[in-house]
Amino acid sequence: MRHDSLNGSRAVTHRGPLRSGPGEIGCSIAIDGMVIDPGDLIVGDADGLVCVPYGIAESLLLTVKAKCEAEARILRDIQSGKGWDRSWIDKTLRELGCEF
Repeated sequence: MRHDSLNGSRAVTHRGPLRSGPGEIGCSIAIDGMVIDPGDLIVGDADGLVCVPYGIAESLLLTVKAKCEAEARILRDIQSGKGWDRSWIDKTLRELGCEF
């Protein structure tokens, strides 16, 4: 395998790649073990990519919105001086036998 620094390719093939083919549209693909099906939602940021299967995208959106709202509430409490109840951390550490 040869790395072509001009176009970023990792291999050379005598048949392409070509814009007009060969290839397929509307089929599943796998990238590093992650299977992506037609219609799946791909979301990415500086930390990486995630593939959301089409069948759960709507329910996942509701879960994500609820999590964002909960985190926004926590930030508002912290900024208002209410603080954030961290007593559960001390309780859990005591139960685990940690001394402090």
